[in-house]
Formats: sequence, C-alpha cells, structure tokens
Amino acid sequence: MPKRRRQTRSHKVNVPTEILDLIIKELVATTSRYYSPTNDLKTLCLVSKVFLSLSRCYLVKEVELDYDHEKGIGNVRRRRLERLLKDDLQLARHVKKVVFRITDFNELLGLEKSTTDAGKTSSALPECLSNVDSLHIIHNPPDDQLNSSNGIRACRIILRMFNAYHHQITSLHVTRLVIDLEDILKLPSLQHVSSENCSWVSKVDDGSQGNHVHYAAIGVLSMQHQTIPIPPRFSPKSITVRDCDNLPLSMIPFLYDLESIQCFLREFTGIYWDVAVNQIRTPGSNSHGAQVSYSRLRSVEGNDTTPHLLKALSRNAKITNVPAFPALHNLSLDFQEHIPHVTTWAKPLIYELFEHMPSLRILRFNGFSPELRLKTCIKNCANSLQELHLLLHDFVFDEGIQSAHSADVVINLADGLQRASAIGLQSFKLLVLEFEEGLSKGVHEKWKNMTRKAFQKADAVLAALSEKVDSNAGYGSFRELRLCVEKFDDDETWDGKLRKGWEREYWAECFPKLHSSFEARFVSTPFETTYTLVRKVE
Repeated sequence: MPKRRRQTRSHKVNVPTEILDLIIKELVATTSRYYSPTNDLKTLCLVSKVFLSLSRCYLVKEVELDYDHEKGIGNVRRRRLERLLKDDLQLARHVKKVVFRITDFNELLGLEKSTTDAGKTSSALPECLSNVDSLHIIHNPPDDQLNSSNGIRACRIILRMFNAYHHQITSLHVTRLVIDLEDILKLPSLQHVSSENCSWVSKVDDGSQGNHVHYAAIGVLSMQHQTIPIPPRFSPKSITVRDCDNLPLSMIPFLYDLESIQCFLREFTGIYWDVAVNQIRTPGSNSHGAQVSYSRLRSVEGNDTTPHLLKALSRNAKITNVPAFPALHNLSLDFQEHIPHVTTWAKPLIYELFEHMPSLRILRFNGFSPELRLKTCIKNCANSLQELHLLLHDFVFDEGIQSAHSADVVINLADGLQRASAIGLQSFKLLVLEFEEGLSKGVHEKWKNMTRKAFQKADAVLAALSEKVDSNAGYGSFRELRLCVEKFDDDETWDGKLRKGWEREYWAECFPKLHSSFEARFVSTPFETTYTLVRKVE
C-alpha cells in the first residue's frame, strides 16, 4: 500500500497588524544599557513578511557608514547599505540618525570633486535620507593623529551633502576632528552640539596673497585679536564638550535659547574669559549683548571643570547682585579620576555657585566625600530641592581602617539634611545613595559598629521630613530612600537567598524609623542590589 502523506495543519493566528505594531514598539521601548532589541528585531524580520515590514523600520532608525581602507569590510557593508536605501525610498525615510565612522579620508574626499556650488553631489544617498535630523561624525585615526586639512574638508563635505537637500539637522556630534567653526554656524536648525577631542579652528587673514586659506585654533584667537561672528539664527539648546576639546564656550553668553550644558573637559581656565567674550560679534548689534542671567538654562552636567565654567558665566551676575541661573533645575557633578586630590570639591568656588541656583530641584554628586560639606551646598536651595543623588566612591564596607572615614561620609549627609530641614526642604522627596563596594558578610559586624550610628542619625532626619506636615498634601514631602550597591560578595558559595535576607536585616537596622513606617522593597540583579524604602499609600 502506498504511504499516506501526513497532512499538517497550519495554525494561523490572525492578529491585527496594529496589535503587532504595538508589541514591537513595546520591545523597542525596553532598550537600556543592559539590553538592546537589535537581535530580537532581526529575528522578527525572518518570521513573515508582516513582521518584516513592521520590524525593519526600527533597524534603520540609526545607520552607520564606515569609510575605511578601499577594500575594508566597512566599505563593503556601507555600499550594501547605500544600495538598499536607494532602492527602497520608503525604508530610507525611517532613517533619523546617520553615524559616519572615518578611518581613511580618501573615498570621502573623492566626493568633493563631484560637489557643485550648491553642495549637491552625484551620490543620491543624502537625498534619499530626507528625514535625518542627527549626524555623528567620528574620526578613528590609526595613529591617533588629527589631519587638519582633510578633517576640515571631510566635515564640510558631509554637512554640505545633507544641508543641500534639507535644513533639518538638529543634532551634531563630532569626535577627533579638526573643524572650521564657520561650517557649523551655517546650520540653521542646529539645536544640539556635542564635541569630543576636537580641534576647532577659524580662518585668519595673515596678509598673504593667493588662494591658500590659513586657519588658527580658536584657543589662540585672543592672542591674534580675531573675532567670532555668530549668525542670528544660530541658537542651539544644548552644548556638550568632552576631554581635550576647544569648542569656544565664550559663545554661551550669546546663546539665548540654551537649556543644557555638559562640560567634561580635562582642563578649563577662565583667565582670558572676558577677552574671549569681547571677541564675539552678533550681527545687527553695536553692543555685544552678552547675557547676565541665564533664564532658560535648566540643566548642567560635568566634572571638576564645570564649576570653573559656571563661575565665569556668573561674573556679571555677581556684580549686579542677581542670580546667574534662576531657572536651573538639575545639577550633576562627577569627580574626575585623573585629578589626584578630592580637596578640589572643598574649595569655596563650588559653595559660591549655589547662591545663583535658587530653583535647584535635582542635585547629583558622583564622588561625595566628607570634604564636600553638604549643608553649605544646599542651604541656598533648601526650599526647592526635591531629589538628592550621591555616589560614594570612598565608602567601604570591608576595611576597618577606613570605616571611620565611611562614617564621616554619612554624618556629613545627616548634618547637611538636618541643617537644611531647619530652613526648608518642604519639597524634598527622594534620596538615592549608591555604593561602589559590595557588602561582605564576614566583616559585617566590624563595619556596622563604626557606621550604624551615622546611618541612624540620617534615618532620624529623613523620618522627621516624612512626618513634617505639608500644607498641600497633609503629610511630609519625603517619600523614598533608595540604596544601591553595585557589587556582590565574591564568595560564590554564599546562597543568594541568604544574602538577600541578611542585607534586608542590615538595612532595617540602619534605618529603623523609616523601616517601621515605610514599605521595604529589595531587588537583586547580576549588577547591583537595590533596597528601597517607599512611603505607604494612605
């Protein structure tokens, strides 16, 4: 008898496309530093044509174009991507961010020959990417040397290619390039500027004849009495500088729409600040029009060099006796590891700046220590402060010699909160303490005896804030204490459940008053443990 062919039933699930789209959007929304949905999106593209059409648009939100050696794998991938986007204009419209990674300038500079006066090139790729609003130009020189002329030309070619077809580039990030400042000032819609290890230059007139253009670094303009003209339409909302960068921060007083500053420089000096500011020119104005008070500035992040920048910005405000940063809501400062002494925090400079921040709501210190007196920092913003985030670098759990220093850190915190609560803290809601060293069960008792009283003093202050009557809510404003420990004990034989129970007990002893009236939550991940005390809903 002939064998019967087995009939297979197809289990087709009829799910509306709209529901599938919502599921994929939820998947993309879960992106974090621990998870990237890229691989899962690639898998979904192989399921069916419906999933392919819904998923691939998220895979091309950000594309990378590599310019390495002629036969390098980066060039091969880039050419394939270019062909794909040119052949499918509907897909190309989903591209929002383009990252140029340049190792070899040769092929990119070859586009300059086909560039017309209007800036259009024979390459149709920029024309296809009509919805791009973010550009990243990253130079990865093999010998860590910046090529001045090629860097300027490459950056100019890329900007002209995109600016020729549309004027909606709102975000620009450049890394390890030599850039003519004039090329950036021509971008009419630019809102976010980020520069890392770049050398910014400007054309100079040295009196020589011929077509050769001479450039000078922005940092020495004060020596050559050159000026920087700022077009009226150039008004970004955020500026970021990192490492050894010389983006002219003296432009900041003339950027009236600026809302955010990120300054992570290795060095900043304000010695020639007034001279640099006087060299800025704004068309249509006889006076320089520099701001005295930065009424739109909302957020400042940076390292040890940031207070020096803020001091330079607040010079005129101090003379006129007005706050320089009346609308500043977020201040985040990191301790810079290459600076050998933590005492840089203790200089009066940082204390003076808080007088110019009457509306500060969120304060973060990455590297909090006893040398930084918290009560001096927050006394001027006690009425507006809502969140305090402290990362304790020098706080140790397992070395008896340094336990006294660790206790001083907590006492500093408790004293600062107690002093500020006497004059304000009506809006204070959240305290986050992050520890870089893990809890060690073996030396727990020895360390706890040194620090328990310090924690309990902070516990008493926080409990009082939670009970403080609020005229609007009817109860205290303080709502949450979050304790994050980044590392676990190295003993792999220690049972996770036992560790979880021991840490719960330990924190309950350190914060007995909050523990009795708040709800305790404990979350454990491979990267950290988080113990949270949240006020119960009444």
